[in-house]
Amino acid sequence: MKSAASTTTKPPVLSHKLTPQELSAVKQLIAGYRESAAFLLRSADELETLLLQQP
Repeated sequence: MKSAASTTTKPPVLSHKLTPQELSAVKQLIAGYRESAAFLLRSADELETLLLQQP
């Protein structure tokens, strides 16, 4: 059963256009998040490899 909230139209998250400076800041945040995600993935892979090497 769908809730009433899922059938209503939601307003856009941003109600105004971003300035060029804001766009740049958001793009930098996205790049940082992707870099962090890549680091976490590598770290998880390394830890998993260490676990698999355990006797």
